[in-house]
Amino acid sequence: MEDRIMKKAIIILSTLLALVACVKETPTEESTAMGKSIDASKVVFDITVKKADTPVTKGIKTSWETGDLVYVFFEDNTSQYVKMTYSGTEWAYTDKDGTTTYSGLTLITSGKKLTAVYFPSYVNTAAPTEGSTFIFASAKPGFLLKADAIDYTVTTTGAEGVATLKATLDMAAPTNLVQVYVPGLSAPADGNEYVLTVNNVKPYTVGEITPGGTVTITPGTVNFPLTGISATIGSETGYYFWGILDNASAGAINYNFQLVEQEATKKYAFSSKSKTVSGKNLTGATAIKLSNLTDNGQFVDLGFGNILWATGNLKEADTHIASPIEAGDYYEWGVGSKSYDNSTSYPSGLIDDITYTSSDTYDRANNLSSGNWYTPTKDQMLALGSTSNVTRTWYQDWTEIGDLNAGYLITSNINGLSLFLPAAGYYNNGTLTFAGNNGEYWSSTMNSTENSVYLSFGSSIFATSFFNRSYGCPIRPVKGTSISDSYGKFTINGSGDKVYFSRGNLWASTSDHSASWNWMFAPHQYDYIGNATSNTVINGGGSVSYDGSVDLFGWSTNANTYFGINNSTSSSDYSGDFVDWGTLLGPLGWHTLSKDEWNYLLNSRSDEYNYAKGTIHSVNGLLIFPDGYNQAAVGVSITDANIEDAPYTSYSNDDWAMMEAAGVIFLPAAGLRTSGTTIDSAGIYGNYWSSTENNGTIAYVMSFLHTSDPSFVNPTFTLYRYEGCSVRLVRPAN
Repeated sequence: MEDRIMKKAIIILSTLLALVACVKETPTEESTAMGKSIDASKVVFDITVKKADTPVTKGIKTSWETGDLVYVFFEDNTSQYVKMTYSGTEWAYTDKDGTTTYSGLTLITSGKKLTAVYFPSYVNTAAPTEGSTFIFASAKPGFLLKADAIDYTVTTTGAEGVATLKATLDMAAPTNLVQVYVPGLSAPADGNEYVLTVNNVKPYTVGEITPGGTVTITPGTVNFPLTGISATIGSETGYYFWGILDNASAGAINYNFQLVEQEATKKYAFSSKSKTVSGKNLTGATAIKLSNLTDNGQFVDLGFGNILWATGNLKEADTHIASPIEAGDYYEWGVGSKSYDNSTSYPSGLIDDITYTSSDTYDRANNLSSGNWYTPTKDQMLALGSTSNVTRTWYQDWTEIGDLNAGYLITSNINGLSLFLPAAGYYNNGTLTFAGNNGEYWSSTMNSTENSVYLSFGSSIFATSFFNRSYGCPIRPVKGTSISDSYGKFTINGSGDKVYFSRGNLWASTSDHSASWNWMFAPHQYDYIGNATSNTVINGGGSVSYDGSVDLFGWSTNANTYFGINNSTSSSDYSGDFVDWGTLLGPLGWHTLSKDEWNYLLNSRSDEYNYAKGTIHSVNGLLIFPDGYNQAAVGVSITDANIEDAPYTSYSNDDWAMMEAAGVIFLPAAGLRTSGTTIDSAGIYGNYWSSTENNGTIAYVMSFLHTSDPSFVNPTFTLYRYEGCSVRLVRPAN
């Protein structure tokens, strides 16, 4: 919540009585073009410090506290300044050396200016470096208040000619300041620190201070970590974080806070807490008290791929996460009941072809008690090597991590947070190989019936290859709550059951025409293949003439059609019971909606916004809105909601970014594969399979189209089973 704005001005008067009362002579003065020059040691400072009326300046604090500091810099003085320290009742004045001699500080009686900055008591601020400007190199997270180019006067009064400097510091917060206070946060482990990431907020530090001029700030990268400072406010201990808004005109959006405990030097993450504040309109300056964060344990969100990565490897009979710098345990690929056993035989089948309720789950990461962990796919592992996603730093002979002494620090280019992957090596025939030089981590992706894909890295390599499944490799789990999920929840029946949608259509890719298929979701919700290869070169029984990806499938049955990758137009080839594509994607419960569920989703929910036709990134399709969608909070005006014969309305990329962040699903009009390999109406016609058959040759689809005639949205449309349609999977959100 935003805290109270400090309303009353605090007047600071200091007299330096011992120094000034005994001064009998007239202060030393020299004439200048703008007034008289006076030695500061002969001056009484009478400075009024007050806060500007608008910005929030102290967050949770409502008054100055013991140890608060104000630094005052005077025009034409680059080697000396005045330091004001609050004692709890008043401010005391000293020079940079802590004395009242002010050696080298010369003040002009009129026509000159000063500059001031304020730091709260809990910021450990070393003295600024001197030069043509002053710089607080060690100040973190930056100053909180400043006063630029303030006029001051020095006047001589009384029979003894006592000189008094008068000025009023109108202290203001930096433009678009955001303060976040997290109460009740205990100190991190030794050698660790807290940082906070917030979308649309960037860190900053003090830049140069021009005496008598301005205070500049040095902004960091938006979404990157804000540094935390421990503070006790009254009887409550917590942490303060500061940043500045990147876009102060963003309006009411969802703000995602991720509090991370990380190692203080190399910056690799240990654990995180998080909270989303929906529909928040942050303006400068804003103070937020962030309470009741969700403790997410040993994972961190690197800001890309919708993946939550474990901060360490799997260990201890696959029920715990190791420290970030430990090897953890070594596992054969897909073995459910034990880890590496020196066997040269390999397990068969898919890594997750046993349901997740089994005690002998093939995916070892599923056994983690905190829920929904799994072994990452090949593509997810490769995302850690993408230079657009991350910056990799190799460490060799790093003694702090013990015997392994090597590994990669993976730092996100999106939010600045980091993982460490130790070079743990692998086991082959009972021998540990390459530990301390290379890392080999299992993925969940098969390569053949004997081999599976692993991530291999060393000082000059970061790529995937394949091992025999009998090899023993570490596993770095990912958390399933975010893997390709929509942000929003969708009610699909009158009983109130809710689902997450995958954030992309189902794709199948091959690099050997048919020997193996990798099943995945499209990179973006609006991506589709349409008329491109390999949709147009599908053969019978799960093969294609050229390598590539398929995203239009015949209805999947237990007949020999390989999940609809088949060009047969014979109805008998698609006989039998439905086999869900979700079984290919692991134990998280991915599945295809039924006809009745599609119908309820689009036509029976009581929300103002259920669906609308739209154009996203130049792609026509159907927008489906999550339960309780709030158009006003998102800030994007929706045209023709719940109108089936409406045209496609174009939305900007920025509009879509805000809608997707609010949980909106987009189904691209990917067309229809007819007559085996002919693609019809890609870009204007969308057809999405249900799990419900109509009869032995026909099944139900959710279909939408807009032309001059017809134009419709029909969740109970029917097509022949052999026709190729899109697939968008869901999984339980309850």
